[in-house]
Amino acid sequence: MTPEALARRVAAHPRMAHLLRVAALHGPPAGWLGAGFLRNAAWDWLHGREPDPDAADLDLVFHAPGLDAAPFASRLHAAEPAARWEVVNQAGLMPADDLAGAMALWPETATAVAARWEDGRVALLAPHGWEDLFALRLRPTPAFAERRAAVEARAAARGWFARWPRLRWA
Repeated sequence: MTPEALARRVAAHPRMAHLLRVAALHGPPAGWLGAGFLRNAAWDWLHGREPDPDAADLDLVFHAPGLDAAPFASRLHAAEPAARWEVVNQAGLMPADDLAGAMALWPETATAVAARWEDGRVALLAPHGWEDLFALRLRPTPAFAERRAAVEARAAARGWFARWPRLRWA
């Protein structure tokens, strides 16, 4: 799989494309659906399964100092109440200058990925690149290099290796 192929698959998946459009219309400016929304879909496709974007929370992330996430969460819940939206301003959580910098501080390289609907197409963001995601490799980001046990505990608690048996540690 390539980033271009992933973007095409997401755009062609009716539910995923719909959720990205809803996020673009009702979410914060420059919001991205990150983490499990895109990671899980890629791993499902790589395992020959159809993704279910409603199986997990929809992490809509953005970076805008001082901007409250709550009104956007309310608008998203009203527009698409079946989805489990979690809207998070990364500017308030991560010591970074922009969203890519904040995502780079997330626990796993394969989780630090995001998508959004932009100019009629799916745009993708991956501050650590795509190699680990597409190779089914789980690797702590540099920010978590000294906390690998925490990453291992996350993977175990979420059952990632049972759900995606071809997934391997880097």
